[in-house]
Amino acid sequence: MYGVDLQNTGYHPDATGPAGDEVIERKVIDTEMTGLYPITIGDGMLYGTNAGQSIYALKLETEEIKWKGNVGGSTIVHDEMIYGPVSDETLYGYDTDSGDQWESEQNNSVSAFVTQPIPTSDGIFIASDDAIWRFDFDTGESTKVIDTPLANVTTEWPAFDDKTLYIGRSAGLHAINVDTPEIEWTFEPDNGGSVAASNPVVVDGTVYVVNTEERLHAIDTDTGEEEWAVDVDIAGGSPAVAEGMVYLTGPRSVVAVDINSGSIEWEAGDDVALEPYDAVVASGICYVATSFRMWGYDADSGDLIWKYERPDDSEIRFSASPTVFDDTIYAPSSDDTLYAIEDA
Repeated sequence: MYGVDLQNTGYHPDATGPAGDEVIERKVIDTEMTGLYPITIGDGMLYGTNAGQSIYALKLETEEIKWKGNVGGSTIVHDEMIYGPVSDETLYGYDTDSGDQWESEQNNSVSAFVTQPIPTSDGIFIASDDAIWRFDFDTGESTKVIDTPLANVTTEWPAFDDKTLYIGRSAGLHAINVDTPEIEWTFEPDNGGSVAASNPVVVDGTVYVVNTEERLHAIDTDTGEEEWAVDVDIAGGSPAVAEGMVYLTGPRSVVAVDINSGSIEWEAGDDVALEPYDAVVASGICYVATSFRMWGYDADSGDLIWKYERPDDSEIRFSASPTVFDDTIYAPSSDDTLYAIEDA
């Protein structure tokens, strides 16, 4: 689910979170082990995984488990299937209704895959350390799309838009046309920072990415030329983009940047501590979570709407970015529990 869509925007245009200025926490289910990825929601169902490599499907109306699977990982809904889990160079998927498991052939040409799988209408794309691969939905067979420069660090979640895969490899961001196939362009920051620690976001002909030298870049998707760059005091975070703004989270603050001018519109969160998870935006609110806290900021002004804190003596941590749906925020936690944050 990572960024809501294949473009990694982090924007839920139709979702709603808590409406008031006070929120409470409620236990939804025992997940058996800690969930390491954000929850995915679609068609009245909630999908989650845990560190024990299992996946579950929950009916939202009753909050009862409908089915479980025995291979876990990230979760992305595509064409009535859940894809994401990977094990031993094999990709797995589950029928969203029945939980029946699909698996690809094992790719023996690679030692390991280094990104999450990206299911698209053109197949499932995934990267090894020196190539891009495509898996066929029907046969499960894999074919090499293109060789890429060998990389020791790679974007975890590439972005996909208009048959182009955007992926950070070491210092450079590559735009790879999966049809032709070819690397259409490569962008490298002029200040020497790597972009591979940031998941790129594509919106309206521009790709946004952050480098390890604390600079946010806006890059033209056609030419690979930089449109603007701004120093954000955040190294390697992954942006969210919504309603004309780019949102970034860092250990000291939350930053909102105008997508046209590249100017910082607001900064908030002096009490943000520890490394926050990537921001999520829905219904005019920017949601930010760290291990022990969660905030809702007005997406336009940066004003704090509400704040939730675990007790000072608590050792229970949120373990992934929040997912917003139907006036509720869902987040897995380190005590092997899925929690709902709701209006008090």
